[in-house]
Amino acid sequence: MSETKNLPPLYRQLKQPLYDTVLIRASGDCFSRGFEVPFGDCDYAGEVKTFVDTNMPISGSLPERTQFYLWGFSVEPADGRLDEAWLEVYYRSSFVFYFDHMPWVRVPLSAIPVNTVAPEEGALKRYSSVTLNPEDQLWESLEVVDFKTKDYESLPKHYQERRIYDMTTEQRPICVRPKERFSVEIETGSLSLRSGGPKWIGMRIYMNGIFFVDFRDHKGV
Repeated sequence: MSETKNLPPLYRQLKQPLYDTVLIRASGDCFSRGFEVPFGDCDYAGEVKTFVDTNMPISGSLPERTQFYLWGFSVEPADGRLDEAWLEVYYRSSFVFYFDHMPWVRVPLSAIPVNTVAPEEGALKRYSSVTLNPEDQLWESLEVVDFKTKDYESLPKHYQERRIYDMTTEQRPICVRPKERFSVEIETGSLSLRSGGPKWIGMRIYMNGIFFVDFRDHKGV
C-alpha cells in the first residue's frame, strides 16, 4: 500500500452518488447540515450512522486518491414516506450547497427533485390534498423510483423518470477533489411543525455524479 501511494492514481469511474441523511428538528432549528457526520459516527439524535444513512467515510471531504464529478442533487424522505410534516419542510425551507466554505447554490428546497413517494395505496390522492400552496403543482416537482402500488401505473411517464437538480454549465460537472470541503445546508428558519408529530424529520440528500477511485487501493465508498 505504501508503494502505491507514491504512484499517480489510476482512476476507475463509478456511477456512485454521495449521499447523507440529515435530521431536521420539528421544534424549529434554523438549519441542518449534511455530509459532515461520516459513517460510524453519531447523528444529532445520538444514533450511529449506517450505510443506509450515509456513504461519507470522512467529514465534509473526500479521501485521498479519489475525486467526484458532481452533476446535481436530489432528495428523499429517509423513511420513504412523503407525509404532511415532510412536505411542509420541503416547501418551506431552502437548500444551500457549500463548496470550499462558500455558498455555490442557494434555491428553495422544493426546487430539488424528490426520488421517491410513499409506498402506500391511495398515496397520490392523499398527498396531493396536502399541497401547502394551492398554486403549486406538487407532482411536477416529484419523481418516482420503484413505486410499488397500484397508483404507480396511473402516473404519466415523465413522472416515473429519474430527475435531478442539474447544476452543470454546458454539461460540465464540478470536480470535487480530496480535502476540498463541501456540505449541504437545509435552512428551515423559524419553521415549527405542529405538536403531536415526529420529533425529527429525516431527509436523505444525494450528490449525483461520477465517483473516481484508484482501483489499486479501492475499498469502496
